[in-house]
Parts: sequence; structure tokens; C-alpha cells
Amino acid sequence: MKVQGSSFVVCGMFVLVHTLAHASCGSAACAINTQWEQGIQPPGIAVDLRYEYIKQDQLREGASKTLKGAGEALEKQTTNRNLVTTLDYMLDANWSFALSAPIVSRDHTHVLNDTQETESWNFSKLGDVLVTGRYQPSVEAFQNFRYGFKFGVKLPTGSTDIVNSEGAKAERALQPGTGSTDALLGAFVHQALPNTSGGWFVQAVWQHAITTYDNFTPGDRIAIDLGLNYPLSEKWGVLLQLNALHKNRDAGTNAEPDLSGGTYVFVSPGLSYALGPHSQVYGFIQKPVYQYVNGVQLTADLTAVIGVRHHF
Repeated sequence: MKVQGSSFVVCGMFVLVHTLAHASCGSAACAINTQWEQGIQPPGIAVDLRYEYIKQDQLREGASKTLKGAGEALEKQTTNRNLVTTLDYMLDANWSFALSAPIVSRDHTHVLNDTQETESWNFSKLGDVLVTGRYQPSVEAFQNFRYGFKFGVKLPTGSTDIVNSEGAKAERALQPGTGSTDALLGAFVHQALPNTSGGWFVQAVWQHAITTYDNFTPGDRIAIDLGLNYPLSEKWGVLLQLNALHKNRDAGTNAEPDLSGGTYVFVSPGLSYALGPHSQVYGFIQKPVYQYVNGVQLTADLTAVIGVRHHF
């Protein structure tokens, strides 16, 4: 099956890149859905490699920018560079499964309020792995319209005990893993646009920790994505998404409930380009249009994503 860049198919891949963790220290993953095509793809294996860059250097209190800190330290900045590899297996037209593994590279700096001492962490580690699936019923009467259900589990493969060069342990929200096993449930709708290879989709996903570790429970998350892809030429396609995320406060004696959780809305324009009949590259920039955080937290004013996908 020939896949042109204008129709850039990333169906069946349950990447869930919007499972981000905004917290006082500023750990994050990008809230962009790289599966804007929920539609047709032949059975087989696809590999997706995605790089995310998120620099969080803006303190925010509620919905407003601020210069003051909260808690035991004044957060300065966190730079996240995430490399996410996804292996996607399309069993047939109805079922697909995926394994997604992130390498989290994170630099974080804050200043302790009592001593004015600067602390920093710099690490690159495996994050929490996602094992996910999708079921899409056959809809014979509506060839251009599809709906389906998504499910999965986030495994506690990421470290929770990272320390810096002075031996100071990073707070739990900064660690590459949450220590929890999470369940993920979602649903989607996709429809092809008439007389074109483009389409639009809506997806909603809920994430909930079912087992936790060391008195830290990450807050539940609900992510809703609305997306459009439209061909510009045989190879080029334009992408546009509206991504919304609500995260509850973290809980537990090792959590910071007053400095975690919030509501976020982003606009995410992008482009795709066909390298060949089975390979595509894509890129997004993401700009927040609304951010409300509990307490004072680090946020990012701009995020960038670039990726490549090949279907075997």
C-alpha cells in the first residue's frame, strides 16, 4: 500500500505522548498526539522515533506568570529532551498493539529558600514504558468514518531514586519514573475528508494509577485531542491539533499536592513529509493558549517535536 506524505498514516499507534507530568520541579512530556490518522493501515510492523524538546523556565501561579517560588525551593528551570521509540504491530483491520519506551534526558536547577544554595540534577534514563492496544470495529456502511477504543498499561520501569553529584535525591515528580502502574482507557473517532487523503479525529484518554510505590500516587489525567491533517501536495501535509489536559494533584507523603496538577490547553501546528512510500517525517511546535496550575509550578512557553516513522 502506498502511503503519501499528505495522508501520513500513524494509525494504531497508542503513543499517548500527552501523559505528561507538570509538577513544581517541571518534569514533562509533550502533549501532542502523533496518531492523527486513526484510519486504515495494512497489517504489519511500524517503528516511530520521536524527539521532544521542552524547556520549562516560566514560573506560574494559577493562570498567571510569577517571579516568586513556593515550598522549600525557588524553581529556576527544567530542560526535558525525550527520545521516544514506539514499536507498533497492526494485527489486522480491527486490532493493533504497541510498545513505547522513552529515554528521558532532564536538566533541573532550583535554589533552596533557607540556605540560598543551588541544587541541580542532570540525567538520561529510561522512563516508564507503555504497553497499549486499540480495537476498531468494522463499519461497513461508513467507509470514511471510524471509531474505536484504546486501552493500555504504563509500567514502572523508570527510576525513582536518582541523586545528583552531592548525593541529594531528586523529588519524586522530577524522577524519570513515577513508580506506579497505571491503567489507560480511551476512545476515538476519525473521519476522512471528502475528495482528499486528509481527515480529522477526536480522542479522549483517561489515566489512573492502580498500584503505587513509596508513598507517591500520581494524579489522574484526562487528555482530549482534536486534530486535522490536510494534504498540500503529494509529499507535504499540514497538521493542526488542539490538545487539552487535566491532571489531578499528586498524593502521598512523598508528593507535593499543593504544587502539582493543573489544566492545560495547547495549539499544535505541524507538517509531514513523505520520504518514500513507507517512510515519513513530521514536526510540531506547541504553544499553550491556557494554563492553570495548582500552587506555583514551572511551565513551558513553547515545545518542539520532530519524528520519523517507517512501516515494514
